[in-house]
Amino acid sequence: MQKIDMHLILTSTNGLFNEKQVPALYVQIQRYRGLLERQLNKQITFSSAVHSWMENYFQPICQIAQGKGLSFAYPEKSLAQRYFLVCAQLEKQQNNNLKEAEMCLINNTTTPIRKFIAKTIA
Repeated sequence: MQKIDMHLILTSTNGLFNEKQVPALYVQIQRYRGLLERQLNKQITFSSAVHSWMENYFQPICQIAQGKGLSFAYPEKSLAQRYFLVCAQLEKQQNNNLKEAEMCLINNTTTPIRKFIAKTIA
């Protein structure tokens, strides 16, 4: 990963992530870029891939990670940590059903009352 790629990722995500987390995002973007290139049957610049990834992948996951349900279920976790929790759950599910991922994560919380309230407000 080039320094310019790291800078683009950090600025595109508005400082939500730190430099240690950027390599994981870089891998996501490169996978996403590969999918785009296969779908469109043409080469995509890294910058274009980042912008498309932001709109179609990053922002929807952030909305779930910022939601009341996951915020309540995981109050000790930062938004960046909840983002990676949702990503890991999506990968485990092998689908892109964000609501299903959110409910699975809420169901995995340890405190029954926290689980109940998180489900109610999600």
